[in-house]
Amino acid sequence: MNYYFGGIEGLFAAVLQEATSRLVNSDALRSAVAGQTTPKAKLEAFLGLFVQEITSPVSSSWVVRVIGREMLAQSPSLVALKGKERHKRVRISKAIVGELMGLPEDHTAVARGCVNVIGPCFLLLICDRSAFKEMFPNFGFIPKDGTALLQHLVEFA
Repeated sequence: MNYYFGGIEGLFAAVLQEATSRLVNSDALRSAVAGQTTPKAKLEAFLGLFVQEITSPVSSSWVVRVIGREMLAQSPSLVALKGKERHKRVRISKAIVGELMGLPEDHTAVARGCVNVIGPCFLLLICDRSAFKEMFPNFGFIPKDGTALLQHLVEFA
């Protein structure tokens, strides 16, 4: 561990980098949105990638647990990643929400709108599935539930 990663912090940084690369990346988001002509279609394409992750087997794997831990309590490893992939995803979401609202991307309402769009996705990614299913037994976290979940998230947004 010391030889390859320089210690436990280096190992965790490598695990975090791998976890973030396995979830929806900015290139996939950009590609999904690029072919869409309306703001609503762009939002649907954007959220569709998250729904695909939420309803896939990977959503209950170590990847989501590592990301969830970092969302709740940031480590220095996440701070090092901040300037990279995460900012690209945020820029894409700001562009979509700004276009939907007819406001510039740096407007306060756009930032709040992004939180409203992304917040439910993060909750569904990091929540404890067994507890969530206990509270909402008919919610659905499998691929066949994806279309209904996507339509709900788009309508909610």
